[in-house]
Amino acid sequence: MLKVSALASFSLSLVATSFPLSAGVWLKGDLHAHSNYSDGDSSVPFVLDQAKKLGFNYFVLTDHDSKMDGEMRHWYDLDYRSNDLILLYGVEWTTSKGHANIFSTGVYDYSKLWETNRQKDPRSAMNEVESLGGIFSVNHPNNIFLKWKYSEIPTHVEVWNGSFNGLSQNGDAIGETWESWLQSGHKVFPVGGSDKHNYKGPFAADFSIGNPTTWVYAEETNSVAVLEGIKLGHTIMTYSPEAPRPDFTISANGINLKVGDSLADVSGKIEIKVSLSNIEWESLASNTKIEIIKNGQLFAKVNIKEQGPVVTIFDNVLNKDEKNYYRLEMKGKPAEKTVNGRTTDFGDLLALTSPIFINW
Repeated sequence: MLKVSALASFSLSLVATSFPLSAGVWLKGDLHAHSNYSDGDSSVPFVLDQAKKLGFNYFVLTDHDSKMDGEMRHWYDLDYRSNDLILLYGVEWTTSKGHANIFSTGVYDYSKLWETNRQKDPRSAMNEVESLGGIFSVNHPNNIFLKWKYSEIPTHVEVWNGSFNGLSQNGDAIGETWESWLQSGHKVFPVGGSDKHNYKGPFAADFSIGNPTTWVYAEETNSVAVLEGIKLGHTIMTYSPEAPRPDFTISANGINLKVGDSLADVSGKIEIKVSLSNIEWESLASNTKIEIIKNGQLFAKVNIKEQGPVVTIFDNVLNKDEKNYYRLEMKGKPAEKTVNGRTTDFGDLLALTSPIFINW
């Protein structure tokens, strides 16, 4: 569970600036959704149209391999194409002991991965995906019915699955499973996904694709750059596509780091900055707070609405052997969001970032 330490001292800057990054862009999309090729209720073009209407930049269908007997039929659907969306190729590796999404930029021979599924062998699956240049990301590790029961620790994990207060117990996925992996020295990057199945009927209003949305920092606007951004942990999750995105950066040794970045040989003062994007400042709820988590403990907590659009916090790294990670959660009351006329239960988590690693 998340521990709370004495809160850090901090200084505040009201200048609306942020650290310069390389010439890239933040792209928004959903990394977990289903069609009627597995257990979704809608066709590929219908689902892609929903993603387009939400203003997504990228999207991926992750139908269950077990529902298709290892045949990736959704990849070869002629309607799985778009002039508006960057499309990845995905599949949900589905076993009785856990699920994982596999992401790639194109189609490939799935037979070896289907065999790892039949053998319930996640280590071989991870190795095969790595050899293919893809990503193996554990899904909903704390879901009441679909827990990750393997001992293998992945490079990526879906810490936010669907509406926050649901069967996936996202709070435990973040504060227990993911945190335990990080604290044991494993660099594990977070992603989110709606896991949307029902686009019609009585369950369609529970939540939408994009709840949550995963933002990816990509050097270019193409599938290769999106996949590389996810690999590097350049990810920020927000409860919806319209939600404010906290841009979380650290400056150390004169180098500016974004989420997912690592820097070694650091000692002395580091500067942590948070600014908000994708928002009109006046619309931000008065109770909106940012929390900086350092090594599993609450390090700093600030009401960003009260303090201003940019928050600056300092920390001291005592020596180059001091291994730290910092990540951010933004909490408050979400703006009212309805799907088919019904209010969705998001909880109080507005956004979550990948860590920044110091001396790893």
